[in-house]
Amino acid sequence: MSENATSYRRLSPWRVLLAILLIVGLGMGSFFGTQRWQAEQKQDYKKPWFAPYVDVTATPTFPFEEVASTKTREVILSFIVSLPSDACTPSWGGAYTLDQAGASLDLDRRIARLKQQGGNVAVSFGGLKNDELAVKCTDEEKLYKAYKSIVERYNIDTVDLDLELGALTNTDAALRRASVIARLQSERRAKGKKLAVWVTLPVAPQGLTQDGTKAVSYLLIGGVDLAGVNVMAMDYGDSLEKGKSMLTGSVDALTNTHRQLGILYEQADKHLNSVTLWSKIGATPMIGQNDNPAEVFTLADAQQMLNFARTQGMARLSFWSLGRDNGGCAGNKTASASCSGVSQGQWAFSNIFGAY
Repeated sequence: MSENATSYRRLSPWRVLLAILLIVGLGMGSFFGTQRWQAEQKQDYKKPWFAPYVDVTATPTFPFEEVASTKTREVILSFIVSLPSDACTPSWGGAYTLDQAGASLDLDRRIARLKQQGGNVAVSFGGLKNDELAVKCTDEEKLYKAYKSIVERYNIDTVDLDLELGALTNTDAALRRASVIARLQSERRAKGKKLAVWVTLPVAPQGLTQDGTKAVSYLLIGGVDLAGVNVMAMDYGDSLEKGKSMLTGSVDALTNTHRQLGILYEQADKHLNSVTLWSKIGATPMIGQNDNPAEVFTLADAQQMLNFARTQGMARLSFWSLGRDNGGCAGNKTASASCSGVSQGQWAFSNIFGAY
């Protein structure tokens, strides 16, 4: 007979009972610990939100402050970029300094008016046409002050980093941006103020591009607490398989981004479960006629995307852009800045996504 068996035989009934109670206690402790962890995770999930983009410098000026009478209570104002004559000075679209926008576009008063009606604004940095602040502003202290001036002037708690072209591929800019945004976020939290940071990136049905995954990685490694990744579900071009709809391509893009995001967080030494990852994903289609004549995002697509977002527990829905949400140019095969190109009622896309 083995030594272990002999030792087991020598255990008194009371010691056996004690051992059983300890095992049961540890098991129950583990169970309740897991329950508490799951509850804490659920508390971290933010209420889903919808906010369409508004091009602040579009002509004619779009009266975003009037949409509070619809389901649209929040908007994302775009785009803050470098002033061409001074890279570290923020501007609206490269055309207006903050003071000039206040005077010529009445922007400060219009933002205040929307807030008075129960609405809110976020601000988007970057975009396609101009230089995002971090690209050419190489002085980190000046860059920090530039971002901070926007947050404080418009009293916002959410920023959107729309990274395209050079802003997406410039590594030095990515490192500067991450350092400065992380600092601003940390300092605001120390004062009891939040700053949600979203990064908006181009996407294909296959997921984020290699540059897109790098952009997320730089932000995570740089210490930015990302609210989420918002994919531009639009203008797929040759990446959209022939015969597939815009909706199918977008669902594929979101599903693949979810997979990629899990890998990126793991690489940053942070494990997020599938539900949490979905709560860090947003989608921004271009409503109606896209830049590619063959691509049209319909009202039916919008309804199905809403359903998909609800099922997966996505954090955010947006679209480009609020000034296009009307049927003023139905049948157009080229994208317009002032109408969707499809037959629709006023605010039809807003009313669908507004249910989020």
